[in-house]
Amino acid sequence: MTTPQEELTTVHQALHGYADGHRLLASSSDVGREASGLMLVLSDMSGPTMIPGFESYLTGYALSEDLYVVARTWYAPEMPRPGCVWTHSLLFSSIDLGRVQDLRTLPNVFRRPHENSDSDYRQPLHLSLSTRTTSPSFVRREEAAQLISTVYGEDERPVFVLSDNSDLYEALVLSLWAQQWPALKQTFSFCTGSLALRKLHDDPLDVQVIPASRSARFERNSPDGMFLDLKDMDEVDSPRWASEAAADVVDRGTDIRGFMWEHAHGIETRRGAFQRLASAYVRWMDVLGGQASAASLVEELGTSFPAVSEATELKRVLLDRSPHVPEETLLEGLVRTQHAAAFDAEELGIKDRAKALWATNRQSIETLILLLAGKRKISPVADALLSGAAEAIGPRDAIRLAARRPVVMPALVSRNLSLAKSPAIWADGGSGQKLVLSTLARGRLSRRDRRSIVGAMVRSGNAELPANLISSLGGEAITWVLEWLNSPGTFEELPQHWTKALQDNTSELVTWFERASKLEPSVAVTLAKLLDPLSPTVRHRGTEPWLKALKRHRADRELPTWSEVLVFSLALGFSNPDDGSPALVASVFQPVHDAAEAGLLSQRAWKKLEQFFPQRTWWKRDDRPFRLRRALVDKFVQFQWPFEEFVRCFESAETLRETLDSSRWNARAYLLRGLTSFEGSDYGISPSLAAEVNKWAKW
Repeated sequence: MTTPQEELTTVHQALHGYADGHRLLASSSDVGREASGLMLVLSDMSGPTMIPGFESYLTGYALSEDLYVVARTWYAPEMPRPGCVWTHSLLFSSIDLGRVQDLRTLPNVFRRPHENSDSDYRQPLHLSLSTRTTSPSFVRREEAAQLISTVYGEDERPVFVLSDNSDLYEALVLSLWAQQWPALKQTFSFCTGSLALRKLHDDPLDVQVIPASRSARFERNSPDGMFLDLKDMDEVDSPRWASEAAADVVDRGTDIRGFMWEHAHGIETRRGAFQRLASAYVRWMDVLGGQASAASLVEELGTSFPAVSEATELKRVLLDRSPHVPEETLLEGLVRTQHAAAFDAEELGIKDRAKALWATNRQSIETLILLLAGKRKISPVADALLSGAAEAIGPRDAIRLAARRPVVMPALVSRNLSLAKSPAIWADGGSGQKLVLSTLARGRLSRRDRRSIVGAMVRSGNAELPANLISSLGGEAITWVLEWLNSPGTFEELPQHWTKALQDNTSELVTWFERASKLEPSVAVTLAKLLDPLSPTVRHRGTEPWLKALKRHRADRELPTWSEVLVFSLALGFSNPDDGSPALVASVFQPVHDAAEAGLLSQRAWKKLEQFFPQRTWWKRDDRPFRLRRALVDKFVQFQWPFEEFVRCFESAETLRETLDSSRWNARAYLLRGLTSFEGSDYGISPSLAAEVNKWAKW
């Protein structure tokens, strides 16, 4: 029974050779017509004539997205025709190719055919992919470093290695290929014995070992190729990333292979990606060893992988919180880098990390807040850091930082509205507060947020705030304040500095009042206090909004503060702005008269009415009810309002009798006509009122 390390994998094979021309002689699998044609070309001799030293060589290439071919070709001088070869090809699936532990063992699998032996190639092989060679490496580190830096230093240019024979660099090429992560390995192509320029789908193979004697011919056929004579490069310095990769190729002296295999997910499979990934490894090792800063690692990754969707796993792992790298230096590097667009703030958890850093290293995060606040354009990473800091910071600390740099406050509030719901934020004025108001004006806030923010403003006690709010938001500020007042559970009365600021915005106040679908009694009272019933704007809007409010809130008539609404409505009706005026007067006269008789009208309320009344009487100490009754009759006479509305002004027969008794002689004609027309009608009034009217009609 085999162990998991010894499990065998099925690998298909094929044999090509001469039989009335170069052709497929045997195969364990049918790969299709197009792939068969490609194998036929690449299994033939690699040039027009054989050169001593190149009688056997290896070729590797992708046959399709799922199949990779590694082939051994032997020159066949025993065949009747010159230039014949045998080629034994192994077909690896992309998954199995990545599982091969040591590609240097593959040459041992290839078998040169003998006469009538093609039947051996009609069945698949069963190989142990975990086998490793025990032979010492014959690869020189200097040669490996030079080949690595050349192959991966340029993405697309083919590399030609000059040699005297095909065996000299076979192990080196195989080792270089073996080091690649599976996806890159699947796209890589090579030949250890090209006698002429070899191509795959019209492109030269990535690495070709060629006879030094034919280099001039290759240079003519591939002018963009890079030609490498490893014998002359012992003194050439290789870049550090190439030296690290070479050490791994020779004796697995570093962890770079495991690093690349683990983190290559999401990285393009072009050859140049190897250099960028290897460079990231070197930089990461330097950071862990204290030889490089975290900021340099950020720059390395941002420069090498500028697309935010590229190397996401690598960026996440290397830039994650680590006990070996100070968190504040990583975050600072991420927000300062010119390559911030390369990093995904959500993938890196920047917001949560900023919150955590606030709890452990407040000074460092404050430095970053002061750095970023006020910048016109910041990266998503910097925005996430500010958002995390804003959610962690409290009002007191926000105020302290804003004292150092006013732009801090809008930067924090725009990312955490709960700060704006704290009265402490609004208690002091200054440029920071105006910046916050401007920021809020540009935002799209929910009605609930607006209410909470206004509540905090009102409770702050800042006398300059109402004017600043209106200056920043214009008419929208009126909406904000009235929405707050109109929210259930708001029992606060606006301080004087707020009412003074609102009074100058009559049009906005009335517009909101007209559009309000629901109205709290306290808001109607506030509007009645703020508005002048004789202002042109109020009169132009007419009586309808107030008639609706009175009808909707009929049950609130007994509230002590509701008299403000009643008095305002009566004053507006007396000014006769439209046809609804008599109905408005009729709906409020009796409760206003009762309040006047009981001495419950405030001086402010009385002033709104007094201008409509006749001169004070000298014989009555408290003549307010008397003047109110006489003014009622005068207005009905003056505007010739319907008598039926006059009758509806009363709920008390006694008040009606007193009103008729106190009427002037010049009103008697109007009253007589009305009383006469009343006969036989009831106008929907109570029986007691009807009886009183009928009595006066008979009189």
